[in-house]
Amino acid sequence: MKRILEMKAKYGLFERSQTLAQKLTQLNGIIGSKAHRAVEQTIAERAVTVLSSREGVLPDPMKQGDRVVIVAAEQEQAKQLEKQLLQAANNLSLKTEISLVGQGNMNETLQAISKANYVILASYQFRNVASQFGWSDYQTLINAMNESNQRYTVFSLGNPYEMIYLQNVRSGIAVYGKQEPNTSAGIKVLLGQLKAGGQLPVLTD
Repeated sequence: MKRILEMKAKYGLFERSQTLAQKLTQLNGIIGSKAHRAVEQTIAERAVTVLSSREGVLPDPMKQGDRVVIVAAEQEQAKQLEKQLLQAANNLSLKTEISLVGQGNMNETLQAISKANYVILASYQFRNVASQFGWSDYQTLINAMNESNQRYTVFSLGNPYEMIYLQNVRSGIAVYGKQEPNTSAGIKVLLGQLKAGGQLPVLTD
């Protein structure tokens, strides 16, 4: 018994270990560090994927002084995109407006995009059944923008398979998440500050 106790003492088995709260505090410091956030941003930027393009390479570009309408299903998401866009493009003198889709206000949304030079059409389809998503509203907007030959981009925030359900999308990208690193990376691609080099996990052709 004495020998066993001596061995435990030798290897520090009697020392009091950290509490769970202490370990979690240390973990939060590591996960939230600048180094980890930098890695997170790098991964997000490398992942951006062009889903559709008029010329097969780049999404529709934004231009100096554009009036940009951001269309999304949620106000909070639209505001996040608007904030990031204005921060990243402070030299382009963009004017922005937010419009919500899927809330019975299609006429208002169509009126808003008709006055736009550029439209960001944000789509977030994740846990719901894809075939039951409100694709008809999105298709209506896409058809209207195609008819008026507007510049726009379908901005996929979740599962990146909008092209299975939407027709004739002339410009689209996938960012694989609605968190700030993902959306920021997508905004940079639209502004020509970053090249989209990602690929779909599963091809849809």
